Parts: sequence; C-alpha cells; structure tokens
Amino acid sequence: MGKLWTFGDSFTEGHGCNYGVNNNFSNINKNSYYYKKYGEYIDFNKKIWPELLSDLLNLELVNLGRNGLSNEWIADNIITNIKKIS
Repeated sequence: MGKLWTFGDSFTEGHGCNYGVNNNFSNINKNSYYYKKYGEYIDFNKKIWPELLSDLLNLELVNLGRNGLSNEWIADNIITNIKKIS
C-alpha cells in the first residue's frame, strides 16, 4: 500500500479534534471550565482531513503536521523527509 504524506500546522495535525498521536487528552481535567463548555461540542470520533483523504485514496497516512509550526519549519520538514517519499 502506498502512503499519503501530510505536512502542516494544527489544521493538518488535527489539534483539538481527536485523540491522535500528537494530541494528548489523557490528562484532561473534565471539571475544568473549558471542558465543560466545549467538551461535548468536539466529536472525537470524527476524522480529520488527512484521515479522510487517506481513506478516500486507500493510502496509509503519515501525518507530520504539528501545532503552531511556521511555514519555514514545514518546508524544512518536507526537505528532511523527501527521500522517504516515493
């Protein structure tokens, strides 16, 4: 199976959208103001766009998006990984 490589910022990572590798919700305080206000709003079962696209194309997903990255860092990350992409 081929791979879909994605690079980007929080939109690509899915920050705040799911329990993915990069999002650590294990220490979430369910009594906090923000959890009470938004905890039921976020559907952690919904897929983020890289997952939807990899499913559509039937490709394994390699998501290298990270929250808060600059365009320079994203470009450097692509250059670093370009030899792994075929």
